[in-house]
Amino acid sequence: MLRSLDENSWMMDCDIGEKLYPLHNDVCSYTGLNFGPILSEKDLEEGKARWYHWVRMLMSCKPSPYIAVKMTLVAEEVVGGDRHDEENPYQWTTTRTNLPGSADYYPGKSWMEKIRKDGRFGCRLVHICGR
Repeated sequence: MLRSLDENSWMMDCDIGEKLYPLHNDVCSYTGLNFGPILSEKDLEEGKARWYHWVRMLMSCKPSPYIAVKMTLVAEEVVGGDRHDEENPYQWTTTRTNLPGSADYYPGKSWMEKIRKDGRFGCRLVHICGR
């Protein structure tokens, strides 16, 4: 990710996975966890729930990673919109590379920049899959 940043860059973290990948209701009933053994007597008296269900995509199920990645890429296409629209923050008209080994390489600049019509950097989405 640092290869796409320079001193004029802005960053934002947006955890979209929590919003896009709900489990089907038929599956949720099989993902329960019993918290009863670790709840205190006070919690049980106050009626705190003993069972909780996971309602987001399960990464141990075979199709889950495929669905999660596919929908993330679809979301990127929708969010990016028309790159030729000058009102779009993801708009860009040309690219500039700054690669190690090239004659004009400068290590303080990003390796690849999307340049807008007004000369500023175009916005970029960077995906990070982590725990």
